[in-house]
Order: sequence, then structure tokens, then C-alpha cells
Amino acid sequence: MDPDEKGRLFCRYVVDRVSLSGLDFSGVSVANIDLRGADLRGITLANGRLDHLDLEGAVMTGADLSGVQMSQARLVDVDLRNAVMYRAHLESVVAVGADMRGAMLNGARLQYANLQKSDLSGAMLCDSNIQRGRLRFACLAGADLCGADLRWAELLWANLLGVRVNQETIDRSHWSDAELSHLMTQGMKIVDEQADFSD
Repeated sequence: MDPDEKGRLFCRYVVDRVSLSGLDFSGVSVANIDLRGADLRGITLANGRLDHLDLEGAVMTGADLSGVQMSQARLVDVDLRNAVMYRAHLESVVAVGADMRGAMLNGARLQYANLQKSDLSGAMLCDSNIQRGRLRFACLAGADLCGADLRWAELLWANLLGVRVNQETIDRSHWSDAELSHLMTQGMKIVDEQADFSD
């Protein structure tokens, strides 16, 4: 068995037998670890660096990921309901099918993130940067996108029912550059009465 495989199996062994739920790992720096299916409910990883992690199917409800640097992590089908991710660096993460209902992503950096089929219902995404993000079939119903940057975002078949936006979001996002085909926007709440979607 090569050393890389041994390390991955050991990590998997630890995660399968030890609950990391509720523990505080603020500022930790780890990379290339397999945490698929781990119980990480309520864990604190604030201001940590977690690059190239595989968290597929992990349960991270209520986790504190404020300021975390988690670029290129694999978050497929992860449960991040009500997680706190203020100013998190999530560039190029793969979060297909992730459950982020009610997550606090204000100021988060999600450029090039693959959020296809993710559920961001009721999420707070104020002042977040989602440039070139892939949100195909994503559900953002009731999310707050005030001040968010959606330039060149792919929103094909996205659900934006009841989403909150303001003029800054509209101005910064260049909606004409976004893929808006079949977008569901009924009940979209435009905070500024003078908002204009035309470019």
C-alpha cells in the first residue's frame, strides 16, 4: 500500500469512528483529506485553510466556516444547512447537490463555484461574489442577493422565486451576460423601487 493510500484509509478510519461534531478547529490548515460522509455537525473551522478536501455527503449543519479558505474542495451532496460562512473563500468548489438552506454566505467568494442542483433557499448571499458561478437548476428561492456579484453566472433553470435583490446587484451583475433562460423569478423582491434590469 503506498503512503498516500495509507493516509487516506487512516483518515477514513478516524472519521468513521470518532464524531467531530461540535469541536473547535479554528485556524486549522489541512489539505488532501477524505472526509466523505463525516459527522461534522456544529464544527468550527473558522479562518482555517481546507484545500482539496473531499467532503462528499458530509453532515455539516450549523458549522462555523467563517473566513475559511476552502478552494477546490469537493462538497457534493454535503449538508450545510444553517452553516455560517461569512467571508468564506469557496472559489472553484464543487458543491453539486449541496443543501445550503438558510446558510449565511454574506461576503463569500464563490467565483467559478459549481453549485448546480444545490439548494440555497433562504440563504444570505449579501455582497457575495459569484462571478462565473454555475447555478444551473439551483434553488435560490427566498435568498437574499443584495449586493451580490453574479457577472457571467450560469443561471439556466435556476429558481429565483422571492429572491431579494437591489440596484447594486442588478448593476454589478450585468444580467445580459448571465444565462437566464427559463429562470423562475415570480415574486422577486427588488429592494430599490427604481431598479432597472436593462443594460
